[in-house]
Amino acid sequence: MSIFDKFRKVDNTFETLSKTMGEEFISLYSKEINTPFEETTELERQILAVYFFGMSNGLMQHLKLEKLLLEITEIIKKNLVDVWHYSNEQAKDFLDNMVENLQSKNPKNTQYVIIHRGLDGYFSWEKGQKENVIKDVCQIINVLKG
Repeated sequence: MSIFDKFRKVDNTFETLSKTMGEEFISLYSKEINTPFEETTELERQILAVYFFGMSNGLMQHLKLEKLLLEITEIIKKNLVDVWHYSNEQAKDFLDNMVENLQSKNPKNTQYVIIHRGLDGYFSWEKGQKENVIKDVCQIINVLKG
């Protein structure tokens, strides 16, 4: 299988699953707080996006696509635009920042911790424990809004 064929597989599988998961994630969060996504704060949207970045990494691991990290990163950026409604430039800067924080491996770094909670959240999500995932992200938001 050529790299082009692998990318096509990523494009059809990861992008579709990631976007669908992201839309449902936002919908369930909005329902939980009884507020349309468009009326959430920027802080909430950023925390949701960072948590979802972790979930997307879980999906990438689940599909065994780690070798296609650059392609996956582009799809995550596209989701930040399509699902979270960031501009292309905002999505790129935000994603670069998340990757940098993830690579820091600093357990005191807030984004690093949220990304890992999102990674764990993906595996709960996969088991059908979506309510637990939403409660987890709500707890994080409430602590950081504090």
